[in-house]
Amino acid sequence: MRNAFTAVGVTIQLKLLDAVITHEVPTIQMVSHLDILLFLWFALTIHVQEFHDVEGDRQQKRQTLPLILPPKAVDLLRAGTGLLIITEACESSTWSWRLFWPLAW
Repeated sequence: MRNAFTAVGVTIQLKLLDAVITHEVPTIQMVSHLDILLFLWFALTIHVQEFHDVEGDRQQKRQTLPLILPPKAVDLLRAGTGLLIITEACESSTWSWRLFWPLAW
């Protein structure tokens, strides 16, 4: 639940930032489907921060995702999240190259 709250909070902050930028430069505005994509990105990757201090969480008796899930599920979650991040980076690079490469010439 904490991860979902963080994703919602970051999305709200991005909307506020978009409102400020749109107020200053009216020609620039974030499209609405980008809000959904960014929320999904944060919601699906925010748990990565919980993997760095599993021992500290165990000592403090916190119920973080790596401690709740069985070890096999944690390994699958790490692999899936890593694959998601790598895939998104490749897709972003490909789309950027397709959109902006013709402008460079």
